[in-house]
Parts: sequence; structure tokens; C-alpha cells
Amino acid sequence: MKLNLYLLSFLLSASFFVVLIYMIRGRKLREQYALLWLALSAIMMTLSLFPSVIDRMARLIGVAYAPSLLYLLGLVFVLFLLLHLTIAMSATTRRVIDLTQTLALLEQRNISADNGCAGQQEEARIKLPCHNTQVFADKSHRTDPGGKTI
Repeated sequence: MKLNLYLLSFLLSASFFVVLIYMIRGRKLREQYALLWLALSAIMMTLSLFPSVIDRMARLIGVAYAPSLLYLLGLVFVLFLLLHLTIAMSATTRRVIDLTQTLALLEQRNISADNGCAGQQEEARIKLPCHNTQVFADKSHRTDPGGKTI
């Protein structure tokens, strides 16, 4: 590579870093995800400034063509990023399900209270439709936000 290409690569990496900082400050990117991207940006800037590092790493590992190692590292990074995002999405989905179920129970309780059967809330809790009781069948120890067992 020529020096101009190294300079262009460094400028792109620095621009990427600045955009990340802007997104973090604007709360468009959460800190837990930003650390991965900031690390990637730092690695890109380092490799742009010191391209001999990738050549030495390729020789050390036994890769004949150094840019191939760069592609391999990029692919591994993307796979780890996908795994991290999948784990985060699974946790978010679980949280949304729990919140939706809690909201449905609170709405049921409010409907019961509005119908003038506030004193019969214990009875209303037992008479939930079948699909709600099936959802909570495996979570018999759950409590509502008021601290009562559902």
C-alpha cells in the first residue's frame, strides 16, 4: 500500500471514531455496545498507522497473504458481534414478555376494580382466562409490582 492509502485508512478510522463519540453523547448508541465499536475503531486506527503489525502477525501465524488475515479477523469480529447482539435481543425479548404479562394482569385488576368488585380481587385473580394461566404456569412464584403473589 502507498502512504496515501494508509493516510486515507487512518482518516476513515478517525472519522468512524468521531461518529461513535457523537452517537454515544446523543444517546443513540448505548455504552455497552459502544465499547465494542470503540475497540474496533482503535484497532483500525492502529493498523492504519502501523501496517507492519498485520504483516508480522501474518508471518507469526503462518498466513502467506497478510490482507487475508485482516479479512479473517474482521469475520471473527462480526461473528462475536452477532453473538453479543443475539444474546442482548434474547434478554430484551424475555423482558418484554414479562412486562406484557404484568401489564395484562394489572389491566385485569383495574377492570375488576372499575366494575365495582374491588373486594373480589382475590376471586378475579383466580378467574383469569385460560391462556393467561398457561403463560404463568411455569412462573408460580411471580409477584406483581404490589408485591402480591400472582
